[in-house]
Amino acid sequence: MENMKPIINATAIILFAAGVLSPLAADTVTLQNDEDAAFFFTVVQRDSEAYRRLTASLAGALAILRETAELEQMVPAAGVSPLPGTRHSAYLVGVFVRPGQPAYPVAAVEVDSHAGTIVISRKHVLHDETGQQLTVRPWNARIGDEPIILDNRYLDWEPHLPLVRFAQPIEPAQFILQTDEGRERVALSRAHFWGRGGTQLDTVKAVAGERAVYLKLSSHSQLTPGMSLFLFFYQDRLQSSARYTVEILITDGSGWVLLWTEGSDEPRVIGNYVSDRFVLEAQMRYDLIPQAILGQRLDNAFADIATGFSGAGRHEEFYHARIYLSSIDGL
Repeated sequence: MENMKPIINATAIILFAAGVLSPLAADTVTLQNDEDAAFFFTVVQRDSEAYRRLTASLAGALAILRETAELEQMVPAAGVSPLPGTRHSAYLVGVFVRPGQPAYPVAAVEVDSHAGTIVISRKHVLHDETGQQLTVRPWNARIGDEPIILDNRYLDWEPHLPLVRFAQPIEPAQFILQTDEGRERVALSRAHFWGRGGTQLDTVKAVAGERAVYLKLSSHSQLTPGMSLFLFFYQDRLQSSARYTVEILITDGSGWVLLWTEGSDEPRVIGNYVSDRFVLEAQMRYDLIPQAILGQRLDNAFADIATGFSGAGRHEEFYHARIYLSSIDGL
């Protein structure tokens, strides 16, 4: 990783990590799933016939699920997800999915047009007149054929081999240090955060589906707030600096995947992640990634992987490896 030009403002990283700044657009609602099962759903707008059927009877909810080609959106188990462009009344109709269950509970969540965050939980599950949960069989819930469900269970990752693996933690000779005085490459002995907070990676996996590119990483130390994973993207070896950088900023057990563009101090949300102590899985959604990026050729494109940690007025980055995008299953 030869580029010393900072694509990301370290002060902005610290402010986003502290929650002082929000990367979400003004018309975007945060969906927060308080359950340990992913919530797959479709949006039913207020002025639609489906909305009228839904508010008239329980049968309306089942009809929506039956007629919907695919429940195209998902909030991870115990996670968050952005819902762009929904600053008006609507319902989210869907199912809670835990792999292996014989039936999925049906839920309907009203979208408050003034809410910044909408919490989804079991209280939204519909019940019939006898008090029984309304459920559908898995084959009647069209959740699609994505290779990964973000749920902190990881069994769906077993068929996919690591892109990189560090059975023993690497020991880079140098790292990049950014402070108010500037950005420089210095000896590892000057690092405050190396080996802490998840900065030493163990494995990295990735696979592409129809809706998103999915990423899984594990670390030799516990992931803690302040740590970031960076993917610096290059079109080819002739490109002198990364025009785009993806950052997964650890703030809690779930949060956002951010896209930074060279020359801008404000990122955009392109996905979300969930994590436990040592493992993280994330998705980068095609519907949130700028079309200019999706349309680029991948023949020689690659990403440099680095970890970072921000705190005490400094930002440290530790280079790990380079992966070529053509090596990702499904791309």
